[in-house]
Amino acid sequence: MIHFAVLPERLQSQVPLPLDTYNGEAFVSLVFFRQENLSLWRAGDWTRILLRPLSDHHFVNLRTYVKVGQEVGIYFLREWIDNWPGRIVGPLTYGLPYRLGRHFQNNEEEGTFEALLRAGPNRLQVRARYKKEAKPAAPEGTLFHFLHERYHAYTKRLQQTLRFTVEHPPWEMKKCEVNLQAHGPDLDILRSGCLVESAYTCGFRGVHMSFPKRV
Repeated sequence: MIHFAVLPERLQSQVPLPLDTYNGEAFVSLVFFRQENLSLWRAGDWTRILLRPLSDHHFVNLRTYVKVGQEVGIYFLREWIDNWPGRIVGPLTYGLPYRLGRHFQNNEEEGTFEALLRAGPNRLQVRARYKKEAKPAAPEGTLFHFLHERYHAYTKRLQQTLRFTVEHPPWEMKKCEVNLQAHGPDLDILRSGCLVESAYTCGFRGVHMSFPKRV
């Protein structure tokens, strides 16, 4: 996860929901992750076979932070995926703004991560080195907690706002040193911001994601 502070007035025009800010600053984040062994929750392991075409792939998402009523969450500005079926199913079901494109590799033994995204006119190159030791879960009220502990997500499908939840334990993150180059209209917001935080996690088994509901 790579986080940038941006001016709220620079970002709000791109987000149809109220921004959630920290000390007056808004934030956008690049998140790289991998999904494996997708199944329908409480429907049995046989659904892994049914969902195998969607099961194992990589994502890059560009997200920001919103507050709807008293509920804080994330809003996806852009997402890139390397799976054709997922590219079709994600927008239809969850309203996710999927586009095709990505390449990255991770070496946990050496503590390194590299990503190269090519999607239309957009180019993103990231090299990171992270520590082996994980930090404990972030205390409430800190910027680290604000950026990482989000369990509600908002999207748009046609003109309808959707919300879904993601359940997993609190993140245990490893600090990163990052070198990043970004070009293209979908990544302009990164160049207008200031890098404030970057971190890596090994992830979780058994993450649960709800079906979307209208807001």
